[in-house]
Amino acid sequence: MKNLKKIAVVSFALILIGFNLFYVLNSIQKSNEPDCQYTLYIGTNDKDTYKPEISYDDAVKLVAEICSEHLEGYTIFDADGYWTDESGTPVSERTIVCKIINSDSEAVQKIIDKVLVKLNQSSVLVEKSMVNISFVSRDKSL
Repeated sequence: MKNLKKIAVVSFALILIGFNLFYVLNSIQKSNEPDCQYTLYIGTNDKDTYKPEISYDDAVKLVAEICSEHLEGYTIFDADGYWTDESGTPVSERTIVCKIINSDSEAVQKIIDKVLVKLNQSSVLVEKSMVNISFVSRDKSL
């Protein structure tokens, strides 16, 4: 009977070790998998007037506030967007570019929905791609 208890304890310990090893290896494997990156191109011209109705700085603050409600991190930078409207008229506008890594599509959609309303946009251009990312530091290199 004592041998049976020892075998049961050893078996249980080996099972726990196996699960822990599986978890560690699975975590390592996932860290090498590509992450989804969303790049949002947000125009600042009002869809009805074709002019900015708020300052560019205020638009950036607004987008940052909306992103902060749904994300842990993001990067915003300035760009100049050019496109042709339905009538064939060339249009240029300052554009807010927002890069988002490691977020789910639901959070990104919520951001887009709010930005469309707050900045009175007809659309937001979204680029979705798979990227490999890593944080490099003095202790961790590529």
